[in-house]
Amino acid sequence: VNPRPDIRTDAPAPAVRLVDGDNGIGPLVGRRALGDALAAGRQTGVGVAFVKGSNHFGPVMPYLYDAAQHGFAAVIASNATTTIAPWGGKATKLGNNPMGWGMPAGDNDPILFDVALSVVARAKIRAAAAAGTKIPTTWATDASGVPTDDPDAALAGFLQPIAGHKGYGLSVM
Repeated sequence: VNPRPDIRTDAPAPAVRLVDGDNGIGPLVGRRALGDALAAGRQTGVGVAFVKGSNHFGPVMPYLYDAAQHGFAAVIASNATTTIAPWGGKATKLGNNPMGWGMPAGDNDPILFDVALSVVARAKIRAAAAAGTKIPTTWATDASGVPTDDPDAALAGFLQPIAGHKGYGLSVM
Protein backbone atom coordinates (compact mmCIF):
# COMPACT_ATOMS: atom_id res chain seq x y z
CA VAL A 1 0.00 0.00 0.00
CA ASN A 2 1.32 3.39 -1.01
CA PRO A 3 0.91 5.72 2.02
CA ARG A 4 1.14 8.85 -0.17
CA PRO A 5 -0.55 7.97 -3.45
CA ASP A 6 -0.76 10.29 -6.42
CA ILE A 7 -4.44 9.61 -7.19
CA ARG A 8 -5.31 10.60 -10.74
CA THR A 9 -8.68 10.94 -12.40
CA ASP A 10 -9.33 11.01 -16.13
CA ALA A 11 -12.68 11.95 -17.70
CA PRO A 12 -12.98 10.15 -21.06
CA ALA A 13 -16.66 11.15 -21.29
CA PRO A 14 -18.77 13.71 -19.40
CA ALA A 15 -20.32 11.14 -17.03
CA VAL A 16 -17.33 8.77 -16.74
CA ARG A 17 -14.35 8.99 -14.43
CA LEU A 18 -11.36 6.64 -14.50
CA VAL A 19 -9.54 6.75 -11.17
CA ASP A 20 -6.00 5.42 -10.73
CA GLY A 21 -5.42 5.03 -7.02
CA ASP A 22 -1.63 4.56 -7.28
CA ASN A 23 -1.94 1.59 -4.87
CA GLY A 24 -3.33 3.89 -2.18
CA ILE A 25 -5.29 2.82 0.88
CA GLY A 26 -8.78 1.78 -0.19
CA PRO A 27 -10.94 4.24 1.76
CA LEU A 28 -8.88 7.19 0.53
CA VAL A 29 -9.19 6.08 -3.08
CA GLY A 30 -12.84 5.08 -2.62
CA ARG A 31 -13.76 8.51 -1.25
CA ARG A 32 -12.02 10.16 -4.17
CA ALA A 33 -13.88 7.94 -6.66
CA LEU A 34 -17.22 8.64 -5.00
CA GLY A 35 -16.53 12.37 -5.07
CA ASP A 36 -15.59 12.17 -8.74
CA ALA A 37 -18.77 10.19 -9.56
CA LEU A 38 -20.96 12.65 -7.65
CA ALA A 39 -19.34 15.60 -9.42
CA ALA A 40 -19.99 13.97 -12.80
CA GLY A 41 -23.55 13.21 -11.70
CA ARG A 42 -24.18 16.82 -10.77
CA GLN A 43 -23.05 17.88 -14.25
CA THR A 44 -24.74 15.21 -16.37
CA GLY A 45 -27.39 13.53 -14.21
CA VAL A 46 -25.39 10.31 -13.89
CA GLY A 47 -21.83 9.71 -12.76
CA VAL A 48 -19.75 6.56 -13.11
CA ALA A 49 -16.32 5.97 -11.62
CA PHE A 50 -14.09 2.97 -12.34
CA VAL A 51 -11.10 2.46 -10.06
CA LYS A 52 -7.82 0.65 -10.54
CA GLY A 53 -4.71 0.58 -8.38
CA SER A 54 -6.46 0.54 -5.02
CA ASN A 55 -6.85 -1.71 -1.98
CA HIS A 56 -9.74 -2.90 0.20
CA PHE A 57 -12.03 0.10 0.62
CA GLY A 58 -13.99 -1.19 3.62
CA PRO A 59 -17.76 -1.61 3.82
CA VAL A 60 -19.87 -0.29 0.95
CA MET A 61 -22.48 1.24 3.26
CA PRO A 62 -20.76 4.58 4.00
CA TYR A 63 -20.35 5.32 0.29
CA LEU A 64 -23.98 4.38 -0.41
CA TYR A 65 -25.15 6.59 2.45
CA ASP A 66 -23.14 9.56 1.23
CA ALA A 67 -24.43 9.20 -2.33
CA ALA A 68 -28.03 9.02 -1.05
CA GLN A 69 -27.48 12.07 1.16
CA HIS A 70 -26.45 13.95 -1.98
CA GLY A 71 -29.65 12.84 -3.73
CA PHE A 72 -28.17 10.07 -5.88
CA ALA A 73 -29.02 6.40 -6.25
CA ALA A 74 -25.84 4.34 -6.26
CA VAL A 75 -24.56 0.93 -7.27
CA ILE A 76 -21.13 0.17 -5.84
CA ALA A 77 -19.10 -3.00 -6.23
CA SER A 78 -15.52 -4.19 -5.97
CA ASN A 79 -13.42 -7.17 -6.75
CA ALA A 80 -11.74 -8.99 -3.86
CA THR A 81 -9.06 -11.55 -3.14
CA THR A 82 -10.08 -15.08 -4.01
CA THR A 83 -11.72 -16.94 -1.11
CA ILE A 84 -14.65 -18.69 -2.85
CA ALA A 85 -14.35 -21.89 -4.88
CA PRO A 86 -16.56 -22.50 -7.92
CA TRP A 87 -19.79 -24.32 -7.03
CA GLY A 88 -18.60 -27.81 -6.00
CA GLY A 89 -14.97 -26.86 -6.65
CA LYS A 90 -11.73 -27.42 -4.77
CA ALA A 91 -9.74 -24.25 -5.45
CA THR A 92 -10.46 -20.58 -4.91
CA LYS A 93 -11.33 -18.78 -8.10
CA LEU A 94 -13.67 -15.98 -7.00
CA GLY A 95 -13.50 -13.07 -4.60
CA ASN A 96 -15.97 -12.38 -1.83
CA ASN A 97 -16.94 -9.31 -3.80
CA PRO A 98 -18.63 -6.55 -1.80
CA MET A 99 -21.51 -4.80 -3.50
CA GLY A 100 -24.31 -2.51 -2.57
CA TRP A 101 -27.25 -0.49 -3.76
CA GLY A 102 -28.62 2.67 -2.25
CA MET A 103 -31.19 5.33 -2.99
CA PRO A 104 -32.55 8.43 -1.35
CA ALA A 105 -36.07 8.18 0.05
CA GLY A 106 -37.24 11.75 0.30
CA ASP A 107 -37.64 12.83 3.92
CA ASN A 108 -37.12 9.26 5.13
CA ASP A 109 -33.88 7.42 5.77
CA PRO A 110 -32.24 6.23 2.55
CA ILE A 111 -32.75 2.66 1.39
CA LEU A 112 -29.39 0.88 1.55
CA PHE A 113 -28.22 -2.69 0.93
CA ASP A 114 -24.58 -3.74 1.48
CA VAL A 115 -23.59 -7.38 1.01
CA ALA A 116 -20.64 -9.62 0.23
CA LEU A 117 -21.16 -12.89 -1.57
CA SER A 118 -20.14 -15.45 1.04
CA VAL A 119 -22.46 -16.97 3.62
CA VAL A 120 -20.29 -15.48 6.36
CA ALA A 121 -17.18 -13.29 6.69
CA ARG A 122 -13.84 -15.01 7.29
CA ALA A 123 -13.58 -12.90 10.47
CA LYS A 124 -16.42 -14.95 12.01
CA ILE A 125 -14.57 -18.17 11.16
CA ARG A 126 -11.35 -16.78 12.66
CA ALA A 127 -13.30 -15.84 15.82
CA ALA A 128 -14.67 -19.39 16.09
CA ALA A 129 -11.16 -20.80 15.65
CA ALA A 130 -9.84 -18.52 18.40
CA ALA A 131 -12.71 -19.52 20.70
CA GLY A 132 -12.30 -23.22 19.89
CA THR A 133 -15.93 -23.53 18.76
CA LYS A 134 -17.43 -25.27 15.75
CA ILE A 135 -19.05 -23.46 12.84
CA PRO A 136 -22.14 -24.38 10.79
CA THR A 137 -21.25 -26.68 7.88
CA THR A 138 -22.97 -24.25 5.52
CA TRP A 139 -20.29 -21.60 6.05
CA ALA A 140 -17.22 -23.16 4.43
CA THR A 141 -15.53 -26.24 3.06
CA ASP A 142 -12.17 -27.79 3.84
CA ALA A 143 -9.33 -27.79 1.30
CA SER A 144 -10.91 -30.80 -0.45
CA GLY A 145 -14.21 -28.97 -0.98
CA VAL A 146 -16.07 -30.93 1.72
CA PRO A 147 -18.36 -28.93 4.05
CA THR A 148 -16.80 -28.65 7.51
CA ASP A 149 -17.67 -27.52 11.02
CA ASP A 150 -13.97 -27.15 11.91
CA PRO A 151 -12.98 -23.47 11.69
CA ASP A 152 -9.29 -24.30 11.18
CA ALA A 153 -10.13 -26.58 8.24
CA ALA A 154 -12.45 -23.85 6.93
CA LEU A 155 -9.67 -21.26 7.08
CA ALA A 156 -7.49 -23.62 5.03
CA GLY A 157 -10.41 -24.22 2.67
CA PHE A 158 -13.02 -22.06 1.01
CA LEU A 159 -15.94 -19.82 1.90
CA GLN A 160 -19.33 -20.92 0.62
CA PRO A 161 -21.18 -18.46 -1.62
CA ILE A 162 -24.55 -17.12 -0.56
CA ALA A 163 -27.57 -18.85 -2.13
CA GLY A 164 -25.70 -21.93 -3.35
CA HIS A 165 -25.28 -22.10 -7.11
CA LYS A 166 -27.21 -18.83 -7.55
CA GLY A 167 -24.76 -17.02 -5.27
CA TYR A 168 -21.90 -18.59 -7.17
CA GLY A 169 -23.41 -17.16 -10.35
CA LEU A 170 -23.58 -13.72 -8.74
CA SER A 171 -19.93 -14.07 -7.71
CA VAL A 172 -18.95 -14.86 -11.30
CA MET A 173 -20.86 -11.86 -12.58
